[in-house]
Amino acid sequence: MAEKGNFSRAEELFKKSLNLKPVHPHSYFGLALLYRVTGHPEESLKVLERLFILMPKTPGIKSTQIYTEARNLYSEIKAETESKTSTH
Repeated sequence: MAEKGNFSRAEELFKKSLNLKPVHPHSYFGLALLYRVTGHPEESLKVLERLFILMPKTPGIKSTQIYTEARNLYSEIKAETESKTSTH
């Protein structure tokens, strides 16, 4: 969906997925990526922070990679936003 440029529909579907299954890490990650590529880093950080709050202390083997990717994405966006604020 987002690959074809239909960002608002992709956002709608990610949010719908989260309403149906609020602890689905892939939906949080997808929504955070969507916000990043559409120029909304602060929204992306909020989504990732919500994921980290909901994240179980010992994630299952299937979820471990997505949490690692989410932490990496968070670090990248945080560094980018801090870089932009320090240059202004």
